[in-house]
Amino acid sequence: MTTFNYAQISFKTIKEQGKIGYLDTQGYNENGTYNHPLYKDIFCYMNAYESLPHIPNPLLKHCAIVIPADIDEVHLHNHKEMIEAYLENGGILVSFAQIFLPWLPGNSLYTKAQTPIKDRFIFASPHCITEGIRDYDINYIKGIKGFFSRGYFQPPKDACVFLHDDQQHCVGYIDSTTTNGVILATAGADLFGYPLLDNNCRRLGINVLLWIESLLTQQKEAA
Repeated sequence: MTTFNYAQISFKTIKEQGKIGYLDTQGYNENGTYNHPLYKDIFCYMNAYESLPHIPNPLLKHCAIVIPADIDEVHLHNHKEMIEAYLENGGILVSFAQIFLPWLPGNSLYTKAQTPIKDRFIFASPHCITEGIRDYDINYIKGIKGFFSRGYFQPPKDACVFLHDDQQHCVGYIDSTTTNGVILATAGADLFGYPLLDNNCRRLGINVLLWIESLLTQQKEAA
């Protein structure tokens, strides 16, 4: 595998355009994943219980929004109009939630895979987000299998599927047509937190940030 130099990446556009807001409802993330040195100065913590009820919409201050896997989806559903408004304004939303309520536009809701974890495999399709990532890195952490995702989605029409399982079910997709914004959704797979468990997978989280940086640059040039 080609050596990847994280230190050479500045993510200048992300930082200039309000950083990436990550919503939290469980208290696990304020001093957790998104404060890791790999993501330093890129993310901005948001307590969803305090921020989502507020007007004007606080999501609009950020260049992208991340929904962690452990989010309170009932709360998100109660304020889904704020998420919809953010996306209709052209926002970038990244969700790692096991979605069981219809708060994310275009999403079909989570389906638990019937194949046992020990027998189920996740595969990466060619995409900038999966560049440099081996299928082994997704399926195994230090030789142990089953941490990445236990379910799947039916992807929205015309979505780009960049992760799928051995039954060709969608595990991760990018949807650029349902709203005026861009949605990246995985079926419970945390593309920022999971890579921190094993050095072999560190590039995955950085690739997502590079993808966001590229989208923001394209939007800026098109404006």
